[in-house]
Amino acid sequence: MVIGSMDEITSLFDEADPFKSWWPAIAAAVVGIIIAVRAIMSGQRCPNDNQIRDQIVIVTGANTGIGFEIAKALAGRGGHVILACRNMEAAEKAAAIIKRELSCQVLKDTQKTAATNDSTKDLPTSSSSSSSSSVNNDTGATNGNGNDADTDGGNMFFVEARYLDLRSFDNVQRFARKIMAEFERIDILINNAGIIFDPVKTNTTDGFEQHLQVNYMAPFLLSHLLLPHLKKSPNGRIINVSAHSHVSAKMDFDDPLNVGTWATKFHARDAFSHSKLAVLLATRWMAKELKDTSITVNCCTPGLVRGTSHLRSSPLMSAFCVRVMTYPWMWMFMKNPSQGAQSAIRLATDPKLKHVTGEYFNDCEIAVSSPLGQDKELAKKLYQQTMRILKIATKLEIDKGEEKENEIRIASAEESKAATAATSATPTPPPPSSSSASSTSADTSNIQQRW
Repeated sequence: MVIGSMDEITSLFDEADPFKSWWPAIAAAVVGIIIAVRAIMSGQRCPNDNQIRDQIVIVTGANTGIGFEIAKALAGRGGHVILACRNMEAAEKAAAIIKRELSCQVLKDTQKTAATNDSTKDLPTSSSSSSSSSVNNDTGATNGNGNDADTDGGNMFFVEARYLDLRSFDNVQRFARKIMAEFERIDILINNAGIIFDPVKTNTTDGFEQHLQVNYMAPFLLSHLLLPHLKKSPNGRIINVSAHSHVSAKMDFDDPLNVGTWATKFHARDAFSHSKLAVLLATRWMAKELKDTSITVNCCTPGLVRGTSHLRSSPLMSAFCVRVMTYPWMWMFMKNPSQGAQSAIRLATDPKLKHVTGEYFNDCEIAVSSPLGQDKELAKKLYQQTMRILKIATKLEIDKGEEKENEIRIASAEESKAATAATSATPTPPPPSSSSASSTSADTSNIQQRW
């Protein structure tokens, strides 16, 4: 009975014809469409694997998501990466993870190299040793004495965490001052940190709406504070992270920062879009101001990215049923953090972009932004208003040194207190003449026009 049954089953398989049914073709077509959509939505990979050995890199918001992937990729290419984050516990953990993962990768490469050497041990000694030496040099798996390098990540990869809270201009100044005191130059600054979908309008300690200050004003301030050190690099690069949502943003020409009396009503989505449009416009105008220097300023959009902490406040995460329904679509149509980091990685590493500045990148290529994102007059007005407000909020001073160009320096709270104390301790000087006052105001206006 069993034998008969097996014979019948075998005969059914032998006589089966998949072309008599459409279901296999339909299933194959569906799978093919899903694979094609995922390939398109994942975007282009960084087209190079260039090394950036010993370059000083600052990545804000690098303890998770896109920033973490950017920092990991640049550390793997030899950069000295500084994770500038508000959550120091998460940042230190991220730095340890990056070192460990990169060290494991080097260990795997070393083992592959050893296996290759074993398979070619019958070759002449000179060629075998030269091949082994070249491979080890490429992977960085040996130290200067030719011995295997320590694979704990502490000596091979330079990743460290520093405290930076973009909700405080004073903290931004402290961070910049410490970095400039410890490092002789800065090669790459990636302004990646940001917030999104903050449901309630919350002002920072400086009195500005959180999306505006964290996403735009504080990175703007940090970039200008670090300009002297970026100029010391052969090719200093400032990379700002914008977003697709800048397309839906609105901006009043008379009040680009939306901080005036007639400011529009707060909405989390609009606030985020507005801040990212401001990032794009300021990038274009800052690039124009720095066109005669070695610094390039560009911005990029990571695209639609899943798996980041930003989605915690998203309406898509509002209820369990909504999450269950949207997760499959998010997987299909959204990038993972590594894919979202590719444009920033290319902007930081590609020598072909040495002279490219003031551009907007998407999927590792120059892209067309919204019409507002190309408005030069609006960009200029935004830049001027930002400088004027930062001057008021942070006691901006003009430093005219013989060894430096006219540069903008933001005085820290301690410096301001020290200056006040020194002034009170010394006799009050006579008031300046009208001619000196007019020259001072003229110098101030010239500097404001320069920036």
